[in-house]
Amino acid sequence: MGLYHNPNDLRHDDANVREAVRFGLMVAALAVAFLVIAAVWVSTCGGATADTAACGVPQRALLSVGAPVILLIGGLRAFVRTYQTWRNPETWWAWQGAGWFLFTLMLLVLTMSMPALAGPAVFGG
Repeated sequence: MGLYHNPNDLRHDDANVREAVRFGLMVAALAVAFLVIAAVWVSTCGGATADTAACGVPQRALLSVGAPVILLIGGLRAFVRTYQTWRNPETWWAWQGAGWFLFTLMLLVLTMSMPALAGPAVFGG
């Protein structure tokens, strides 16, 4: 008698793990894509004649929190799935790992990109 009583249980657990990993990577890719687009957009604010839509203080602050908000929502969704799969006798630990991965990435992106994207006007510099 092994860990799994039925060979179909192993396939179902593998599918849950693959789904959690795929979800975590897709949310991370979406946040990184938003971050890159925001950085390119904000980089147009350097010239004296450039007054694009992203150069104001509110717009830069909004662009700087976009990627962390995407990661926060993805992490919260992963934790909701953790609870849902825990209530059913399914593999819940992969979803919990995806949630912690997304939360950690959110904090990293927030602390490293927000000052650069928001600019000195937001942080009093």
